[in-house]
Order: sequence, then C-alpha cells, then structure tokens
Amino acid sequence: MEAWGWYGDAEAEGFRVLESFSGIDFGVKKSAKSEGKFVPDVENGGDDKEFGLLVVEVVVTLVKCAAVGQSKDGGVYGRVLGLVEEVRPWFRVLDANACEKLHRALVTYLGKCSLFLLGELACFDGNLVCAFCCATLTEHAKSSLKDQFTSLPGGYVHLYSHYKRIDPRSSLTF
Repeated sequence: MEAWGWYGDAEAEGFRVLESFSGIDFGVKKSAKSEGKFVPDVENGGDDKEFGLLVVEVVVTLVKCAAVGQSKDGGVYGRVLGLVEEVRPWFRVLDANACEKLHRALVTYLGKCSLFLLGELACFDGNLVCAFCCATLTEHAKSSLKDQFTSLPGGYVHLYSHYKRIDPRSSLTF
C-alpha cells in the first residue's frame, strides 16, 4: 500500500499487523508491561530472528509512512516516537547486515519527519518537535551515518539548543 502512496491505509495496516503479533504464543508468559504498547516485548519472542526482522521492518515502514505522508496530525509523530523507543531492543536480535540496513532506513525516515516538523513548526507542539529532533539525533549517533553528522541540517541542533535554554533538564544522550 505504501508503494502506491496510500500511506494512511499502510499505517493502519501496519498497526493491525503489530497488534496481531500480540496474539502469537511463543510459550513465554506475557509481561504486564507490554500492555498499551504497539511493539511486542523482545522477551516474548526474542529468540526468533525472523520474527524480529518482521517486527523491525513493520516499524520502519510505519516511520516511512509518517515521513512521506507528511500529516499535520501531531499524534502520528507521537506514535512514531513510541515505536522508535519500543523497537530499539529488537535491533539486538537481528544479524549485523539486517540491523545496519534497517537502522539506516529508520534514521533516514526519522530525519525526513524531523525536517517536515521543523518546516511546519506552527502546526505542531514545540515539545513534540523537540522530542522528535532529539530522538532523531540520538538514533543518528548510533547509526553508521554518524560519520556524516556534520552534514545534518542545522535545524535539529538549533531547535534542541533553543529548548535546552527553556528547559535545562532536557538532555540529549549519545
């Protein structure tokens, strides 16, 4: 669907796929903390590399849909932030090549989302934009693209430094 430009439909289907994963029984007791999450806990299926690959691919596709769909609904980008946080442990399950390829795609689409959010600041909550830029920079620093850090648009760092002055408790960890 996303290949045809139906990003809203692809997003809905991606979330349905993630929801269906919660019904898969790996013979492991489900943890209570997985309630309210989109991505299954890695402990509930982390032995299966193919399942991990599928989970990460679905999340990367959802981030791509947000990046290319360019919705002015802040909820879309809030969900993306949640997905990025939840999918992080799944990258440890993947083999090195798949991890590199998918993390690079994730960082690329996060960057596109960040640029869109920065370009449309009037449409979004400043804290959401700041959190998104921080998440993008954090993931960028973990990727093979980190060598290209100086080529990042200055908007990320500028916006982060602006909000750092407003809320000195905020931090960016690499």
